[in-house]
Amino acid sequence: MTRGGGFLLAAFTQPMESSAEHYSLALCRELAAQIAGAPKREYQVGGQSIETSQGRTVPELERERPKRELQEAYRVKCTQ
Repeated sequence: MTRGGGFLLAAFTQPMESSAEHYSLALCRELAAQIAGAPKREYQVGGQSIETSQGRTVPELERERPKRELQEAYRVKCTQ
């Protein structure tokens, strides 16, 4: 033991992070990183084709919003 017990006192007075809190914090950091790198929206060709009023057939486009989905997951899991 050192004089004054500075190290030991600090070890006992600082709150310890539980493994659940550590996991939650890591999850929130990961979600924030994914949000920062996600495109605002993406488009993919769907399985069906659509006929236009001019009679041409064009592929159906499906819009996905990965950034919005990640933001919603962040709100649910990380803001309370």
